[in-house]
Amino acid sequence: MKLIIEELEEKQKILIISTRKYPFLDILKNNLKKLNSEIYFSSLIPKSIQDFDYCFVINEKVNFKNLNYSKKNHIVHIFLKKSRFSPQSPFVGKIVICTGDFIREHEIERILWFSFSKSDEKQLLINNPSLTKKHIPPALIFPWKISLSFKSLIILVISLTMLFHVLFILPLIMASFYSYQAYNSLKKEDYQSTEILLSQSFRAYYLARLLYMKVRPTYLLFSIALFPDTTIDILDKGLQTFQQSLSAKKNGEYILKLLLKKGKTETEINETKLRMQNIQKQLASIEDNLTGLVQKLPLQFNLTTNTKKQLLETIDGLHRLNKLFPHITGILQNPDEQKFLLFFANNMELRPGGGFLGSFGILRIWNYTVEDIEIHDVYDADGQLTAHIEPPMAVKKYLNQPHLFLRDSNFSADFSENYEKAKFLLDKEIRLRDFNGAILLTTNAVQNILAAFGNIYLPDFKETINKDNFYIKTQLRTENDFFPGSIQKKSFLGTLARQIIIQLEQASFQKIAKNVKKSLDEKQMVIFFEETNLQKLVDSFYWSGRVIQPKCSYQIGSCNIDYLFPYDANVGANKVNFYIQKSINDLINISADGNISHKLTIMYKNESYDKVFPGGTYKNYFQILLPKNSAIKQVTKNGVTIDEFIETNNEYKQLGFYFEVEAQKTAEIQIQYQLKTDLSKGKSLFQYVVQKQIGSSSPNFSMEIVLPQNFTIVNQNFSPLVKDNRMLYNTSLSTDKIFFIEIIRN
Repeated sequence: MKLIIEELEEKQKILIISTRKYPFLDILKNNLKKLNSEIYFSSLIPKSIQDFDYCFVINEKVNFKNLNYSKKNHIVHIFLKKSRFSPQSPFVGKIVICTGDFIREHEIERILWFSFSKSDEKQLLINNPSLTKKHIPPALIFPWKISLSFKSLIILVISLTMLFHVLFILPLIMASFYSYQAYNSLKKEDYQSTEILLSQSFRAYYLARLLYMKVRPTYLLFSIALFPDTTIDILDKGLQTFQQSLSAKKNGEYILKLLLKKGKTETEINETKLRMQNIQKQLASIEDNLTGLVQKLPLQFNLTTNTKKQLLETIDGLHRLNKLFPHITGILQNPDEQKFLLFFANNMELRPGGGFLGSFGILRIWNYTVEDIEIHDVYDADGQLTAHIEPPMAVKKYLNQPHLFLRDSNFSADFSENYEKAKFLLDKEIRLRDFNGAILLTTNAVQNILAAFGNIYLPDFKETINKDNFYIKTQLRTENDFFPGSIQKKSFLGTLARQIIIQLEQASFQKIAKNVKKSLDEKQMVIFFEETNLQKLVDSFYWSGRVIQPKCSYQIGSCNIDYLFPYDANVGANKVNFYIQKSINDLINISADGNISHKLTIMYKNESYDKVFPGGTYKNYFQILLPKNSAIKQVTKNGVTIDEFIETNNEYKQLGFYFEVEAQKTAEIQIQYQLKTDLSKGKSLFQYVVQKQIGSSSPNFSMEIVLPQNFTIVNQNFSPLVKDNRMLYNTSLSTDKIFFIEIIRN
């Protein structure tokens, strides 16, 4: 066997010392690796280099007195950006001098050849340019000098001064844009985007304000500071309002969470109290800022017309809430249980007080805690009545009820009267008493509230409820196979109430507040409180469902009050009001001697189908309240005189009669009456109050006033069409209306 002997070459150890990471170091390392070497790198000069065969020192001076080395150690010094180098004794190794601050790849090869060669040469010079040297192209070098004449210098100074005086406009426009976008995001309840846009708007606003304040004295000098002052003030109030609204929202969410929590600690009760005080201040501040904002908004721009209308509605809601807030706090913080009756009125079976009372509930509150909401079927209570209570004539005659029960107790057009009857009946039926107030909600009010929740799933019934299907689902669940004593309606509505409370924290606060106010304004929800001062406040908002006692709002010469309140009672035991369309037209003639005659026409259209649930014939006991001194001339249905009607004279003249409207038919009710007034010579005030029934739809209402030649209209609080001493006004009777007309009789 032939033996082959190979001599293994031992790898050389090479150390590179550099305090900076130069670009050429990677090239140096790669080339050294090709030479089968072990490469080491250090940013500091070690005390000893005896373990290394070669040592490359980059741009550093070595103190050889303190360095431990031997003759076998080969040291190569590489200096950058030098043209020459004079070593001081003692000095060991070879020197590479580069005139530039970088080394190319082919120059690395020269350095390595020089480093590893055994020649006696000690220095290697590499001429290369510097990367950091700026090379200015000839085209950018101006060979001439710029010289300005005195006139040009003056123009330049004036131009710069003018520019400085309008510099604030750009950030002001940006701040306005971001604020408007924040307003739109807030309306859409996109609170995250609102906060981002608000932050951007604040930055732009502060810059605009800073720049404007520098030049404001000049604007004042020339009397042109009004517009920028107004714009900046609008922005300031708007931004403060946005910021406070977001803060109040977060505070309100936490308060709601605390109110719904049972068994609170003393700390949590105190926190709720402090947060209630804080949100009251926030709401008051928001109202003040919005009021100031509306006063500043210019009327002449169409862009602000709708915005201003929305702001006025918001201010009205905040004003009412701020007035109510101390009373709300008083109810919540009371250490004694506060108990409120809840009435659920089905206004698809309309009654004078809002609708058939199918269910009622009890809300219990004490010590900043909503303790419980109980829902009861009205038949649970009515089934326990043992005493005889005389019912109203219409209930006895048309509903064939010999006794008055809770379900028929809201047969008055005044909610306070119905509340007193309901309290009396509940005491007699199931010994429930000592209530602090009551709230009536119609089907429409519940639908308005559900609009803020979207879909609500009821796991016990495997049903999804929303504002659109609430009525139909409720009717199917409560009417099918119903019998007195059945618990299906109570169970269904109770489950829905509990799910609403559970999902309250996820609901839209903005929509809840807006829709609750809408329900109160439109009399789909009415409230009564036992506490006198609080009830007076609710009365002033027209939220209590009372029959108004008209009084002259202000005195101008003689004051003449006219009044109209028509209301229906479905006595057909069906839900046909879902299909009834109603319109009211009042033709008012004022004679030359100042007397007033009315020709009131009310149209009923029954769009239901006969014998198809929930429609059928509309059996209506109609009633109307008129001024006490009015004289009835004629009552007709479809042109045929109605002789059988009940007329009473108490505080008002009350007229009542029964009529029917068959399915797919129309009925025209016409009432003609006269009113003696004191429209004497000179200036007079004609005040006309028209009330809407609780729970009724919002019928179209048109009013035509015909004046003789000796009367002149001076002013009115509505916008009619006027031609040849005739005034025509159309509106929707969504709430109670009060019309003022100032008249001069010649």
